[in-house]
Amino acid sequence: MTVFEGARIIVGDGRAPIENATFIVSGDRFTQVGRAADARVPAGAARVNLAGKTVMPTIIDTHTHLSQTRPMLINDLKRRAYYGVSAALRRYLWLDRERMGIEGVSYGGQLSMWLITQTRMFRAAIPIAGIANLISYNYMTYYNQYEQMEFGQLPHQGDFMNLLWERSALKHIAAVATPTLLMHGENDPDVPIAEAEQYYVALKDVGVDTVFVRYPREGHGIRESGHVVDSIDRAIAWYEKYFPKTQPETPNPAVP
Repeated sequence: MTVFEGARIIVGDGRAPIENATFIVSGDRFTQVGRAADARVPAGAARVNLAGKTVMPTIIDTHTHLSQTRPMLINDLKRRAYYGVSAALRRYLWLDRERMGIEGVSYGGQLSMWLITQTRMFRAAIPIAGIANLISYNYMTYYNQYEQMEFGQLPHQGDFMNLLWERSALKHIAAVATPTLLMHGENDPDVPIAEAEQYYVALKDVGVDTVFVRYPREGHGIRESGHVVDSIDRAIAWYEKYFPKTQPETPNPAVP
């Protein structure tokens, strides 16, 4: 159970934002969202101070793999193009291009690692439990049929090993310049922590500012309340460190 306090919340239903709000998360569910004065905080709950932050509370499962049939694959790609970063920047001109970060868990962590080898549009990156090397991953994970499911063959077949290396973020590490905060559970059976270890060492070799946080007892993702709070605090601090500082907004004077 984690309590997030002091934020400005945009509910998303057309109502005005809630100032100095509190929301409570238990597992993967929001149990309370509202004014701080109305919150019923359970005893012993972990607390996170979000004063000065704006939040849109939602939990979205974006851990997915592309479809297999051609029509469904085309539909997947169209949806991702619509919601992609570049599309959003073109569509919503109010987005601040100088204060963009990238973060993801699992497949999202893998894509975060990959994207910073392809672009420098992000000021900071936080890959969590991501795959850096598709070859080492295949031979260390507890379910080594991942590549076979995704590509239809095993790494040793044909020229597939070379393709896997080409599609691995680690292969393109020399192009990275984005400050990167890596997080990984030490007991992750899905994506072994060696993936983050390789990426961290490679970033250090390249000279990129990077920090590697290892969470004991954690598996694939971060679950323990203390670790969740720690990861959020670290993420906020990482973005604040590398995002350009902005001047506080001056409110318009009240009109009598």
